[in-house]
Amino acid sequence: MNLKTLQTKLIRLRQKLPKLISSYWDKALWRAFGQGNTLSSSPDGALVFVCELLQARAVRMANALHAAGAPPIYLLCQQAGYVKEFEGGKFQSVKLFRNKWHLLRMIQKIGPVRLVHGFAPPSEAIATLKAATQLPVILDMQDVFVTYHGLQPPYAWAKTELVYERQLFAACDGFVAHSLEPREGFRLYEMKKRPQNLFFPLLCDETAFISGQEKISTNEIHLVYAGGIAGSHRDRKQFGILQFFPLIEALSQQGIHFHVYPSPTTLKPDWEEYAALARVNPLFHFHEPVANHLLTRELAQYHFGILPFFREDSDLRPEKMRNATALKLFNFFEAGLPVIISADLRFQAWMVTRGQAGIAISKADVPGLRTRLESLTYAQWEGNVQRHRQALSLQRQIPRLQAFYQSIVP
Repeated sequence: MNLKTLQTKLIRLRQKLPKLISSYWDKALWRAFGQGNTLSSSPDGALVFVCELLQARAVRMANALHAAGAPPIYLLCQQAGYVKEFEGGKFQSVKLFRNKWHLLRMIQKIGPVRLVHGFAPPSEAIATLKAATQLPVILDMQDVFVTYHGLQPPYAWAKTELVYERQLFAACDGFVAHSLEPREGFRLYEMKKRPQNLFFPLLCDETAFISGQEKISTNEIHLVYAGGIAGSHRDRKQFGILQFFPLIEALSQQGIHFHVYPSPTTLKPDWEEYAALARVNPLFHFHEPVANHLLTRELAQYHFGILPFFREDSDLRPEKMRNATALKLFNFFEAGLPVIISADLRFQAWMVTRGQAGIAISKADVPGLRTRLESLTYAQWEGNVQRHRQALSLQRQIPRLQAFYQSIVP
C-alpha cells in the first residue's frame, strides 16, 4: 500500500467514525422515543428531500419546483455529505443528520409529511427510513451500483451498498429515473413487480443558460472537463475512467489545451498529482472547484466540453457505460458548449448527436482529435447547442414531476 492509498483510507475512516459513534446514541433514543410506524403520509404535509450526499440535481429540482409555485420543500442531508458548493436551493429549511437513526428522529420533528423524495446513493439512510415508517418514498438514483459489477461485486463497499439498494428497489413507492440504469437494475435484481416510475433526465436549467461568451482564445483549442478525477494510486479497475493522465498527454501532443475543474468532493490524494502536472505542462490547466451556481459561467469561456470515459479504461460492465448519464453533460449545454463524448456512453452520446450538439468518439480517435475539431464549423455547432438545450429544459418538464408526486399521494 503506497502513501497516497493510505492517506485516502485514513480520510474515509475520519469521515465514517463520527457517523458510527453517534449511531449508538441516536439508535437508543429512536427506540426509546421514536414514533416508528405511526409516521405516515398527510396530503397537506411537506415534501422532504433526503440524501446522504447532497447532489446538485436535488438543488436544481428544488429551485425549479419553487419557481413553479410548489409548496415548501425541506432538505435533510447527512452531515458528512453536505457539499457547500452545491448550496443555493430554495428550501424551507436545511437540516443535517448525523446518521440514519438521527434522520428518523429529525423527520418526525418537521410535522406532517406528504412525501419523501430520496436521492441515492448511498442508500442506507433512505432504506432505513422506508422500513421504519409508513411514509411514501420516491427513489431517485444518481448511480445504480448493481450495474457497475453485477450482483457479486469484487469490492466490500459495493456488497454492502447492494443490500440497501435492493431493499429500496423492492420497497419504494415510486421511481424517478434520470437515466436507463434503473431498468437494468430491476432486470439484474429479477424484480418483475415494479413501482410507478417517471423518466426524468437531468435536463438543462434555463436560469443558467449562457450565450455569446467571449472565449479564452481565438486561435487555440481549449477543452474543459468538470467532475470526478482519480490519482494514479487508485485501483485502475475501479477508477480507470477517471485517471486522465494518458488523455492529458495525448491532447498536449496535439497542442490542445485541457482544463479540469475537480468535483468539490475530490480528496487531496487524488488532486495533488494533477496540480503538480499542471505546474510543468503549459497545455494542462488544473483549477479549483467551483460552486455549482458559478460553474456554467466558468465553463462558457472554453470551446468544447469533454466526457472522456472509455470502456477499455476500467472493468465496469458495458451496461453501466451505455445507460448512465451525468449532470456535467447538461452543464456543458447550459454553457453553450458543443460536447466531445465517448461513444461508449451510448445513451448520453445519443442525446448529444441527435441534436447535432457535439461529436461521439472512440478512444482510438483521441490522437487525431485536433484534425477533426478543426474541420467543424464552430458557430454552427454553437447554434445547434442553443436549440438543443431548449428542448431539454428542466423548467418545461417540472409539471411532469409535480404530476408524478400527485399520482403517488393524491
